[in-house]
Order: sequence, then structure tokens, then C-alpha cells
Amino acid sequence: MRIISGIYKSRKLLAPKGDITRPTSDRARESLFNVLNNLIDFDDISVLDLFAGSGAFAFEALSRGAAKATLVEQNRKVIETIRENAQALEIGPQIQIVQKDVYTWLGQFPHSPTIDERRSPIDHIDLIFADPPYDDPKTLSTLPAAIFGSGLLTAGSLVIAEHRRGSHLGIPENAELFRELSAGEAVFSFLRQKPKT
Repeated sequence: MRIISGIYKSRKLLAPKGDITRPTSDRARESLFNVLNNLIDFDDISVLDLFAGSGAFAFEALSRGAAKATLVEQNRKVIETIRENAQALEIGPQIQIVQKDVYTWLGQFPHSPTIDERRSPIDHIDLIFADPPYDDPKTLSTLPAAIFGSGLLTAGSLVIAEHRRGSHLGIPENAELFRELSAGEAVFSFLRQKPKT
């Protein structure tokens, strides 16, 4: 794996060993970021990478100008890979790694305004990427509802959910699907909050 563009362009990233994760291919990630470049300005945004795996999505966004990224991943061995990648890129101060179940972590926000008591409060997240296991039944229904019920989004926040081609993502009442991008086996669904009427 490699970083596609930005200040860390062509830098290699380690992938977790074995079949613990299913890394998004470089080609699929490149297709996604080509679309994102026309939708958002990466400068100084705040990024959330759910089911972070190697951290490739967060590191790509940071390479393109994002100010900070929070990476949520439950598996300890995968976390070690994220830390190794962050150390190699020398971007430790820009990231926060959270070792926790994604659904548990998202569920804390209606009651708590902070990601972590040791860190400063979070105002909002500009860009969320979620790459959950394709075969987890929560992926298509529970995950979108958890994200849009978390209180982390603003009217301008963008959510990207990756799922298997041929599957259909459940869209919460307060969200709208405005684009889909197919890349091999993967489909990236682009969601945002519905405008208030």
C-alpha cells in the first residue's frame, strides 16, 4: 500500500498481517479521493477513520492537508500497525488512536462531548470514513444510524461508507445518500445530513 498524493505521496504503508482486515486497494482509494477532491477542501479539516485498519484513509487525508485525524480500531495487533505507520510518517501529534469497538465509541457522544478525557473536546468532524467488515450484519443498517445519531456531524460533514457491491446501505431518516462510487468489489456511499426544513 502507498499514499497516493500530497506531502507523503508514494510513501509506503504497512498492512496488518494475515486476514484480520480487508485493506481497500490503492486503486479504489485513488478513485475515492479523486471524487473527494471535487467535493471538499482538505486543508485543516478534521477526519474520523472508523474500522481504521492500516489507517490508510486517515493518512491519505493528512497527506492532503487535513489538520487531525481520529482512528478507531478495536484489534490490538491492527493498532500496532497504525502506530508503526504514524511513526514512519512522523505524524503522531496529528492523530488520536482509539482502541475500542466502533459502535460503543459512537454511542458515547450524545452523553459526552469529548472523544477522550485526556484530549481536548471535539467540535465536529468534517469527513468520516467507515470501512467495516462486509459480512457483519451491522454494516448496512446499524452503522449508518450510529454515525448519524452520534452528534459528531454538522450540516457540512461528509460520510463515506464502504460496503460490498450488490449490497444496499440503510439510510437513516436524518441522512441522505447523494452519490455512490463503485471500485472493484467495493462501493463507496456518500452521505450527508438532510437539510433542515
